[in-house]
Amino acid sequence: MKIWMVYQYIYNRMSLSQINKNLRDFYEVYLSSATIFTFKQHVADMFRERVLKDLNELTKGNVLYVDETPFKLVSGAYYCWIFTDGFRCVSVMRKDRKSDFLSELLKGFKGVLVTDFFSGHDSLNCKKQKCLIHFMRDINNDLLKNPFDDDLTKICYVISKTLRNIIDIAEDYGYKKKYLSVKKKEVKNTINTIIKINAKSEVAKKYKSRFIRYQHEFFEFINHNDVLWHNTYAEHSIKLIAKHRNKNIKSFKCNHLADYAVLMSIYQSCHFQGINFLKYMLNHGKHNNKTHSKYDDIAKLLLEITENKE
Repeated sequence: MKIWMVYQYIYNRMSLSQINKNLRDFYEVYLSSATIFTFKQHVADMFRERVLKDLNELTKGNVLYVDETPFKLVSGAYYCWIFTDGFRCVSVMRKDRKSDFLSELLKGFKGVLVTDFFSGHDSLNCKKQKCLIHFMRDINNDLLKNPFDDDLTKICYVISKTLRNIIDIAEDYGYKKKYLSVKKKEVKNTINTIIKINAKSEVAKKYKSRFIRYQHEFFEFINHNDVLWHNTYAEHSIKLIAKHRNKNIKSFKCNHLADYAVLMSIYQSCHFQGINFLKYMLNHGKHNNKTHSKYDDIAKLLLEITENKE
């Protein structure tokens, strides 16, 4: 019954009051709203260690797509951080957008971190790939506002041409280093061309400066296998959360958000893998009375998601 309730809440996006009404009307089960509210915590406890294991494995993988999105609650604003490799996904609730915790979380990470242009990622000691969809979207918007800015047009043209040539190869052979690395010389020429542009307008100077600052993170993906040039996986995970955001959770407290993040992590992973969310929970949702986990180190780091329940 608890798993069925969580399925209705997460997958069908029903409110707790609607679920309570269905329990009464269809099954003649009479429970208080407070009791139903605790069901989320009970089911989250079943899968908490599974989510911690996924997060631990993600930080040891070859690629990690990261993004964050705000939650506006009655008690204030919180942020949900997304970590995914396009197969597994973990959502982590934090009290703010500060990225300090990432340094400890990603200590020893040997893969490629794919992110947007949030400066909080800059200090992380790992290889990075910037989401070029973010960059192209921004520059295209400014091109619409400044259609006669020749310098801005040239910057956009040079970068998009190189990217298009690389993507043509990826579409034919996949995102494999041995095929994409042939474009290293073209990437180097692109960097030199942008550097030599004598940008006159403020908007052109802005994009030239951004490109030069992140020049080694624009085309890092060609040096690796199965690393994308965009952050679509993380953004798609955020869209799944956005369907719930601010709908039924405005009055949640931080620990309730942590339970919600565990359940969303399972749902998001099932979505990526094409697994039936309800069946997965029924098959794997066994109550575990353990108070300690071999993933305690990562649990302590992420107190918002792993708050001990007694």
